[in-house]
Amino acid sequence: MRVLLINPPYSPFTPPESAVPPLGLARIAAASRAVADVRVLDMGCLEALGRDSWTALIDLLDEYRPDIAGIGPLVTSNVQKGEEVARVLKASEHPPMIVIGGPDPTFTYQERLEVCKDIEVVFLGEAEFSFPAFIQVWQQPEEWFSLKGIAFRHDGATQVTQRTLLTPREFAALPPPAWDLFPLQCYAEVATRAGFEPYLPVESSRGCPFECIFCATTQLFAHRVRHRPGRVVVDEIQDNARRYGYRRFVFNDDNATVSKYHILKIAKGIINRKLEYLQVACSTTVEAGIFADKDALHLLKQAGFRELFMGCESPHPDIIAMVGKTVHPERWPEYISHAVSMCREVGIASRTNWILGLPGDAREKFLATIDFIRDLKPDSALLSLLQPYPGTRLASLMESDPASIGVYKLTSNPSAMIASKFDPVVYTRWMSREEMIELAYKFIQLLSPYCESNVSGSPYYIFELWRDKQRGR
Repeated sequence: MRVLLINPPYSPFTPPESAVPPLGLARIAAASRAVADVRVLDMGCLEALGRDSWTALIDLLDEYRPDIAGIGPLVTSNVQKGEEVARVLKASEHPPMIVIGGPDPTFTYQERLEVCKDIEVVFLGEAEFSFPAFIQVWQQPEEWFSLKGIAFRHDGATQVTQRTLLTPREFAALPPPAWDLFPLQCYAEVATRAGFEPYLPVESSRGCPFECIFCATTQLFAHRVRHRPGRVVVDEIQDNARRYGYRRFVFNDDNATVSKYHILKIAKGIINRKLEYLQVACSTTVEAGIFADKDALHLLKQAGFRELFMGCESPHPDIIAMVGKTVHPERWPEYISHAVSMCREVGIASRTNWILGLPGDAREKFLATIDFIRDLKPDSALLSLLQPYPGTRLASLMESDPASIGVYKLTSNPSAMIASKFDPVVYTRWMSREEMIELAYKFIQLLSPYCESNVSGSPYYIFELWRDKQRGR
């Protein structure tokens, strides 16, 4: 039984440095090894290095002749590329069964099956158990109804089976990602060219207790946060450092510090095994308990945590209240300032993230946001434009009642729905497309003297649009 897992090419607007090892695909590969021979092709990584990924795909099909080809994990920006891969697969001399999975098709499975007839099955949500189970009955469609979390065609209609989440015990027992199947030297080359140290992603939890309107995490993984045991996480970090020579690890968790006890257990495990020479980074909310405990932050620093990524979004309480970021929006500016100050005090880099185009965010308010960041002086400030990703409450409201939220679509093209293509995909009651482009450029122009500021993707694209407008083009 031969299974080929394919990470498709990225959107043409995705910067090359986005080509990093895909943890989701590595987990599926590891879970499938018990029931099949598995190979992996990362087309996105090849293209980031300027190589011909389509010829690589065709050559591998001729040589390997897979029974099943799994494409993913598909996000909104590469879902159309995934469909292109499916068409090439189906047109090959020995076409495999084609299945897809990932965040986008989890919510758009009906559209994916209708738009691309070459796709036969869509996996919804977590597939570490459902995909290996499918491999064992792939030639018996009558058995598909008994599987969890898949969508497929039957008698001319789309059939969907009930999604389930991995139990905490199942999540904790997942095998380590199958990094040996991936071209790690290629990712290292991408990183070297882009000027950052190569890293491997690691995962210690799934889920988020918050309900931000622009995020689909709770729809993918639920509100209840499931944690892997700290010992298992440290085992994985230690083994990957030993086997592959990596020194840097970045947590994929949406909010790795939601439990102070959990993150400190990982930190203590790193220290006890004398691995603190490694460099670790993770995401956090600015109201996390670690920021009320200087000793906890010192412990993270001692364990090699060099960076904390903070989803600040906006310093304006009324905007934060509208997007559901916290139950205490009135204290949000205070939370941000305190978190950055605490990081500065203990020597951990504060990597702040902001969003342009949120409901209620007008021009003068965003200029005030820039002033706030300039006074804050975090180590870096990264700006993203608001994106209505499938599965988010924002996307749902924009479809059903955009006037209620004041955010409207500029495009329905999924490939444009990416934060690294800075041609806005929405406009709002408070801000036009042209104003968003101008303000994104001002973000870089005004903040760069004070901190490392950037816009997700290429700031040069924004500069060109801004320059052309000033010249009256």
